[in-house]
Parts: sequence; C-alpha cells; structure tokens
Amino acid sequence: MVVWGANATVSQKDIDSYEGVRDIKKWSERMRQPMVDLYGEDNFQHLWGAWIDGFTNIYQQKGGDVCLSAVSKIRCPSLIVHGQKDTLVGQNHPDYLHATIKGSKLVNMPEGKHNLHMKYADEFNKIVTAFLTDCKSDL
Repeated sequence: MVVWGANATVSQKDIDSYEGVRDIKKWSERMRQPMVDLYGEDNFQHLWGAWIDGFTNIYQQKGGDVCLSAVSKIRCPSLIVHGQKDTLVGQNHPDYLHATIKGSKLVNMPEGKHNLHMKYADEFNKIVTAFLTDCKSDL
C-alpha cells in the first residue's frame, strides 16, 4: 500500500480550510490547471465539492475518524509519503499512520506540498518504485 496526502482524522479546522478553497476558480492557475486538464472544469469542481462534503460528513457523523479505528488492522507492506510543506495535511497524520501501521515506512519530502506526486514526480516515482520493487522481491 502506498499513501500520500492522507488524513487519519478530520477536524473543524480542516473543514474550515477546505471550505476556504471550495471554489476552484479562486485557486492559482498552477494548482487548478492540471486538475482541470484531467477532469474538466465542471467535473473537477463537482468532484472537489463532493470530496469536501464527504470529509464534512465524516467529521459530523464519525467525530472526524477517517481511519483511526481501522488503520491498526493494516497488515500489508505500507509506504507513507508526506510533503513537509503540505498545508492541507499536517505532519501529525503521516506520523500517526507510521506509528500505527506495523512495519510501515515513512518518507518525508522536505520541499513537498500536497501535490508532491506531480511537482516532484520523478523523485516520488523513484521512491514508490523502489518500495514496490522491494515488496515484490519479498514474495
């Protein structure tokens, strides 16, 4: 399993932050355009809004528990990649996942933000490929 930009919980502060960027037309061109190119503007706006609504529901209905109650059950090789300049996902999330998933590997990318897989695609892909190759050799 490989995760990045992953929340273990969601708080009211997180919801407020997401609501502040709900309208993708207010995003910088650099952040918005790759997603618009991939999904189309209307579809991406819809998907992004649905994602925010989903996290809001998790906060309201499950007390913000995205995966706290389930993550300790993960038993597969797991890589957690985190951008240390990610403003949407704080360091506490990958730290929790790493501490709770037995045998997991945590890689912090000092200059990475939430889009580290796009901005640092070569480095990200090397990290993931090496991890998956190691997993394959263990089979």
